[in-house]
Amino acid sequence: MSHQSVDHPTSSYDRVDLTAAFSLACFAALIYVTSLNVGFFSDDFYFIGRNAPVMERPLFIFHIFYRDFIPVVHASFAIDWLLAHDWAPFYHLSSILFHAITTALVFLLCRGFDTPRWLAATATLLWAVNVHIS
Repeated sequence: MSHQSVDHPTSSYDRVDLTAAFSLACFAALIYVTSLNVGFFSDDFYFIGRNAPVMERPLFIFHIFYRDFIPVVHASFAIDWLLAHDWAPFYHLSSILFHAITTALVFLLCRGFDTPRWLAATATLLWAVNVHIS
């Protein structure tokens, strides 16, 4: 009986990839940091207003998840409300943090598909700059 070796793909990233992901996340946060000086605007009133029943009855959040099916947004608004009530910069800060984390994950996803590092970084930068967050 012969023993055949099977190459299994690794799920770990090297230090350069992790450093690049962190750097891209920081860049994504920095380009939107000026939004911390802005109050609520645009569709913030609509979405936060639609989340008002959650503030009165926290279990209502499951109904909202079913109704709108944007659970991360509504969960974020609920947590923002619990921690900062109607202080707009906190809402913007949590959006920036989500965006920065997602930016790092976009880069790591690209690298997971064996995309060359330069191409993964370029695609991630384009995504990080062009995505709409508030």
